[in-house]
Amino acid sequence: MVGRILAAFATAWALYAQGALAQDQARDQDRVRDPATHTGTEPDRARDRDRIHETLSEDGKLPPAEVAALDADVEQYLARGGTPEPVRETVRAAVRDGCTGPCLSEAVREMSRAMKGGLSGEGAGKVVQEAVRAEKQERSRTRAEAGTSEQGERVRTRVEAQLESRRREGERERAMSQERAREQQREAGKGGGSPSPGR
Repeated sequence: MVGRILAAFATAWALYAQGALAQDQARDQDRVRDPATHTGTEPDRARDRDRIHETLSEDGKLPPAEVAALDADVEQYLARGGTPEPVRETVRAAVRDGCTGPCLSEAVREMSRAMKGGLSGEGAGKVVQEAVRAEKQERSRTRAEAGTSEQGERVRTRVEAQLESRRREGERERAMSQERAREQQREAGKGGGSPSPGR
């Protein structure tokens, strides 16, 4: 049953992901960081890290030990160009959907992993928020009361399925592009031997 749900979710996500990934890539190419807010320097990263820690503590109600345990993931997220705002939006949405404690920690880890998979901070936030919402819907359908660590595991599984679907779609796109290029080369090779008119 869960396998079918995950498969249906991955298929639906693949269709959404095609457009979202293209939008994220176009936005990333066009985006120029505002030097007044984020220049990528160490003080800026420290400020962004502090803002994310504040979000996790205040909005996410995570204890200091759990916030500290997320430092490596937060650093990776920031190193990939992530900003605090998508984390804040994701944390708030996750808490609204009942994803707290270990589940919330896993959601933050998944944002970093999604960015490693090629998404922007905003795209990673959307993927994780969708996974948390899907988990909430699944819980309400089955009426099962899972612990927050089990929720976190299911959120991680859903994000991994979405990223795998995106990776496969990217591979399919590359293969199709290569085939089109080979076809164009074959067509170009056929047309080169004809004499020009008037000779």
